[in-house]
Amino acid sequence: MDYLEDYLQRLRDVQSPDEIYSRLAQWQFDAFNSGQQAQTVENLNLTFKFGLSSPYQLQANHLPTTAVGNLSSLVIVSANPGYRSEVNRLEHKWRMSSAAHNAEFCRSLFDVYPKALGGSTVRYWSFAIGLWKEAFLNPNDERMRLAGRSMWQEAHRSNWSIGGLDLCPFHSSKDGITSRLHLPDAKPLLAIAEESLRLICRMPQSRSLDNIVPRRLILVASARGQKLVGGLAEEGTLKLVDAAFGPPQWKLMLWEGTHGNLVLSTSYQLLSRMPRGCKRIDLARLIRQAVDLPY
Repeated sequence: MDYLEDYLQRLRDVQSPDEIYSRLAQWQFDAFNSGQQAQTVENLNLTFKFGLSSPYQLQANHLPTTAVGNLSSLVIVSANPGYRSEVNRLEHKWRMSSAAHNAEFCRSLFDVYPKALGGSTVRYWSFAIGLWKEAFLNPNDERMRLAGRSMWQEAHRSNWSIGGLDLCPFHSSKDGITSRLHLPDAKPLLAIAEESLRLICRMPQSRSLDNIVPRRLILVASARGQKLVGGLAEEGTLKLVDAAFGPPQWKLMLWEGTHGNLVLSTSYQLLSRMPRGCKRIDLARLIRQAVDLPY
């Protein structure tokens, strides 16, 4: 079995978020050290003509990332993890020090990342954490005043937290994969993207210490992601709840999966480009409405 087939099967076998950060992360660590991942990624770069100077080049010598953070409440679905050479070299060094460090980095990203990278944070995740804060915390909660690294650490500690899921686990500066998923040579990656999304949609809900947990909401914000969501609906994994959720400028669709999981999808890349006249707080209110929080 080659690397991509093996990875796909392991995604199918995952039964809980904890298994992503234990068994799957251990296999990824071992496959990286064996050289199996590097050869696979180099072949993908050749297939799609992602040369050394291409921002789409997949990083063969960087540990892959399937998911990060707490997957219990708000899950941001991305095409693949980003890559900035100076920052990711430090990340890779920290993760490669041991299999346990690799798993901890992904599971506890919002706590470990600033420590491993000398206090640094990432704009993408700072924006996403702000969205989570505005959507899931009571407006009168004193934690609403937190910002920067303090807010990252609160996102790590909270029972109702935020995480991310990548449709393709290989890092690159820009996403060049999702626009090529329709190509015959991309069939293995398409199957992985579909199974990654299917995985989080079928995950059972977690329970907090007070036994009160909002429904998991999975935010899929891209044209290709929207198409993948539609495919899961056709196979019966998801059912459409509202084809026009919220104001029309958002172009949001609300879906429901097993265990009460909700999927909010749109063709907009909401974490990098909001619709004209729309703000993050507006999206947070729609998320709060979808999961039926009382405030």
